[in-house]
Amino acid sequence: MKAQLAFFWSSPLCRAAFVPSAIASSRAVVDTTMVPKTTSTVLRSETDDATSNDAAAQLWQVFPAHHWERLQERHGKDRVKLVHIVRHAEGTHNVNMEYKSEIHVDARLTDKGHAQCQALAARIRTDESLQTLRQASETCVVTSPLTRCVQTALHSFPHLIPHVPVLAHEAWRETVNYNCDRRRHLEKIQKEFPHVDFGGCVDGHDAIWHEYRQRLGDDWDTHMESAELYRVAKRGWEGFRALEGRPESQVVVCTHSAFLRCILNWGQQGGVPKLMPQQLDDREDKTSTKLFGFADDLVPLENGEEVSFEEYMRRDFRNCELRSFCLLTQSTSR
Repeated sequence: MKAQLAFFWSSPLCRAAFVPSAIASSRAVVDTTMVPKTTSTVLRSETDDATSNDAAAQLWQVFPAHHWERLQERHGKDRVKLVHIVRHAEGTHNVNMEYKSEIHVDARLTDKGHAQCQALAARIRTDESLQTLRQASETCVVTSPLTRCVQTALHSFPHLIPHVPVLAHEAWRETVNYNCDRRRHLEKIQKEFPHVDFGGCVDGHDAIWHEYRQRLGDDWDTHMESAELYRVAKRGWEGFRALEGRPESQVVVCTHSAFLRCILNWGQQGGVPKLMPQQLDDREDKTSTKLFGFADDLVPLENGEEVSFEEYMRRDFRNCELRSFCLLTQSTSR
């Protein structure tokens, strides 16, 4: 099983190493059209080759979605992706927060969750700020392989699903702690969702879950991956690197709340909210190096107020909440 897990971390989709110390020491060039010259954020390495193992020595610049055309004009269409991230709709485990119960293994959506997906689909049909999501051209859908995310992806974007690639990738799954976070065997999930390509999952069994159980024992009754969040940050980096390799300019990603809380806050000022004791993190260097540099801009909320783009992106996602942003990729090669 350890060999299978090692294969996941070294697979082609997740091929580059995660080197926090390299990120911290790399020199940067900041896009001054969006980020003030006074920023201290390291955004992109000046000399690193994005195809090398030193590619981890780079951060992603992210911007509000309304900058998409401006960024394309400045950097070229091949350098900019419009990313729409949605947290899964309500799952059975969310109702009473019964995360440990075996009845919620690979939790499915509730009736309310299905209704949330329908509401999001209806909003996409009418909200002008989401008009690009009505177009299947140069679009793909990427999802966590956990059932609640696959269901959310399929039911929230029914107009896209028959016409675009739908890809499940292990990197986007929830932090692996309790039964609700366990993935069913791929054979069962693939039979249920034949339209989805599960090529981003390298093992039929849930290798991450089983590795923790072998390491900690079946009686372990508290956090596992959340007790060494650097592994979640590593998965997040791998997920975004895989997005960079996609030819599409627009990507929908369906994933999970704790995963997003980790990757969007990792290494940022103030750190990850609701942080659990990191008792399983046995690294000598426990540096938490950020994955993203957020543009200095304001975004409007549904209530009419404005908040900083960074605050908007770093706050917790509600069930079936969609947020859109621009990602400036680190490489022009595809």
